[in-house]
Amino acid sequence: MSQEMNFEFEQNVLLEERIGKYDLLKGLKSSGEYGYENFSQFYDSFSAGVVHKNYDILCVVGEPVSGKSSVASNMIALLQEEDITVEYLPWYDCLKASALEGIIDRQKPFSEITPDEFKKTSEFLSIVLDEISLSHRQDIYTPHATVIDLVAMTVANTSKDIDRGTSAVVHAVEQHTGNILFAAGDPETRESGKRLRHEIREITVPDESFDSLLQRYSITKPRTKKASQILLEELKTGAPPEVVDRNEKELNQVMFEAYINGDIELPVSIESPEAFEEDPIFREMVITRRYMPFLAKNIFNIPEDRVFIGVNSDINGRARNKKGKIKRPGITEINYLRKKYPLITL
Repeated sequence: MSQEMNFEFEQNVLLEERIGKYDLLKGLKSSGEYGYENFSQFYDSFSAGVVHKNYDILCVVGEPVSGKSSVASNMIALLQEEDITVEYLPWYDCLKASALEGIIDRQKPFSEITPDEFKKTSEFLSIVLDEISLSHRQDIYTPHATVIDLVAMTVANTSKDIDRGTSAVVHAVEQHTGNILFAAGDPETRESGKRLRHEIREITVPDESFDSLLQRYSITKPRTKKASQILLEELKTGAPPEVVDRNEKELNQVMFEAYINGDIELPVSIESPEAFEEDPIFREMVITRRYMPFLAKNIFNIPEDRVFIGVNSDINGRARNKKGKIKRPGITEINYLRKKYPLITL
């Protein structure tokens, strides 16, 4: 083995060791259709780009209950291990901040936000990204990364399009050399996420019922009361059940129209969006092997060396089987929007 090949092998081993303790990231499986073949290659490229000031924005894209927020929090923890300063921007808090800015009616339930309000919130997020990126460029000595956790799945040049952050991702890719990590959830992960969203809304304080919930979902229990409070707040930042259901139906409609328009090919003919509802395994295949690659290439126009499409398989089941726990690193303290706006979860 040449000296160069030996060095590359050693670097790959070291990288796998760093990622190893993050079961969620280690378990991400590439769709094999577009982008990097494994997560470690993608992470190595992005983190090196951050250190060398070539990259500073990562968009974690996926529908609600796909496990993308857990992926984002673990990714952040991994970046922080390399002394990279991280700012975090979750989509749900972008919506809350836009309500404070008067973009969305404060009294309106999030399940009733209009397409125009979503679009204006995406434009608002693009402005926030410009502000953060400018401050990062002015600090030439510190490596910075901004991690955005958002949906951005319901725009595919169809009549059913809804801009849930899509234009902000396009802006990040075009103006800030942004990277994209697509996170899709397998049917077990999504069903588990839906149950968690229903149960967490009934809990207001980190008491015994919260501890019991963490046990059921194989989530590591924080060691302190303050940490438990923070984790509860973070779990509540996810979209409520009614929003999850609305997004799922709208995504099915957009994917179906993309199929009718000839933008994505399917292995079988389908007659309506209900085909996705009736077969969750088929739906996951379409999302990861057809739809996400289409978004990457044709909507976000991002090259393969800046994207990873991963399937987030049943982490709850895997954690239980090995008697392990899912790590949910604390991210409230680096939440840019919560530092700037008086956002309240509970």
